[in-house]
Amino acid sequence: MRFRNRTSNPQESFYWYDIETTGTSPRHDRIIQLASQRTDEELRPIGEPYTRLVRVPPEVLLKPEAMLITKLGPKLLETEGIEEWKLLYELSDHFAQPQTCIVGYNNVSFDDEFLRFSMYRNLRPPYEHEWKRGNSRMDLMGILQLTCALRPEGMRWPIKDEEPSYTLTDLAQANDLDTSNAHDAHADVDMTLSLARLVKKNQPKLWQFACSLRSKETVSGYTTPLRTKPLLHVSKYYSKQRYCIAPVLPIVVRPNRSNELIAVDLSSDLSLICSGSIEDLRSALFASEEDRDSSQPRPGIHTITLNKFPMIAPISTLRDEDAHRLNINKKAVRDACAQLSRSQDLPYKLQQLYEQPPSFEAPQTAEEALYEGFLPDEDVKDCLEFWRDLDRGLPWRDIALSDTRLNDLRHRLKARFAPEEMDDREKSQYRSFVKAQLTSKQQNFGEVRQKIQELRTSTQNSRDIKLLDELDSHMTELANTYEL
Repeated sequence: MRFRNRTSNPQESFYWYDIETTGTSPRHDRIIQLASQRTDEELRPIGEPYTRLVRVPPEVLLKPEAMLITKLGPKLLETEGIEEWKLLYELSDHFAQPQTCIVGYNNVSFDDEFLRFSMYRNLRPPYEHEWKRGNSRMDLMGILQLTCALRPEGMRWPIKDEEPSYTLTDLAQANDLDTSNAHDAHADVDMTLSLARLVKKNQPKLWQFACSLRSKETVSGYTTPLRTKPLLHVSKYYSKQRYCIAPVLPIVVRPNRSNELIAVDLSSDLSLICSGSIEDLRSALFASEEDRDSSQPRPGIHTITLNKFPMIAPISTLRDEDAHRLNINKKAVRDACAQLSRSQDLPYKLQQLYEQPPSFEAPQTAEEALYEGFLPDEDVKDCLEFWRDLDRGLPWRDIALSDTRLNDLRHRLKARFAPEEMDDREKSQYRSFVKAQLTSKQQNFGEVRQKIQELRTSTQNSRDIKLLDELDSHMTELANTYEL
């Protein structure tokens, strides 16, 4: 089977973006640089590139390991950066253009999460930019993984330790792209866009097919009726030795999450899945590495989220030569499908398995609590009107919101947007909040200072030493200001 073409829409555009951050946690870290470039569907630039540095609020620490990668120190961010609320103000205008497809590299798992939390912290709708006005999102990493697995011709694919490497820099280097400024957001956007152009040029039908997966309805068409359509599914949960791709069979909708399907890896051992109890499956699937029985492999059970640009393809797109290279036995896949179809209680068993998912640590502050429930519609409207008033030049006003998370966030936003409007009680509350955050286990002031010293003694790079000394001085200022 060939990949089906998708009809283009001349009004659509791609918004390519990349971020650099203080660390790796969207809940606890912050964006410190964002760059973007809009293109048309032919990947031709529209307008000028956009780049912003962003200041770090006092309650968040620059992680020294991340700083040495980005080369963005506290002095540069403070003098040339803008406040986070201003970045979100400008981005909201960018995303207001109808039929904007937001795309990056590994953005669905990383950049998009940072963007959602940033929107939320600044009293803006955290999800609307991804779907409203016909907007959508894609992730080039999944497209490249699908291309490498199914249509590798026309590009060079780096191999490290006998496994394919999907890092942006490795792929760019392998295809003779400039990587001299890697980990600068603007340079990473250029590399991402250049790799996309290579896929589009060398595998235009696969490119068009992948673009169609932005639509949840299109994805649903490939997955339903359930238990009847084996697929190829790209995921980080399949090993690189397997090229991050596996044949799967979607079985049932996940309980309480209508956009998620529970699927079974058709190359995995099906004995526990078909014959084991729900308790045995739950233990094998959700147990930590320390608690898992090493003699029992993790069950080949995965989820496919319809509205998160899942990278799937019909099993018929798998050519014989690629099946051999990927070590996928087509007959074994057909036999596994038949075995799963005979297991009448499997849908019920899988739903029960996910009825009580593993618990996660509860958020400690409002900043971490984005996923603790959707925001009330009235609060969202009030927040939008609040920002419209500020845009019209009206003074700050303390709006009352029904969601306690938003009220907490409003207090902290006031400290960044209008500190001169804060009374003594508000200043004292914010000061206490900053001090508590800096000494929390998420920021861990003492551990970060210790890490600075470790890196300082282990590096000979003069630029890195200067950055570490600068960060250490910044932390001394924080310690003095907040009596740490």
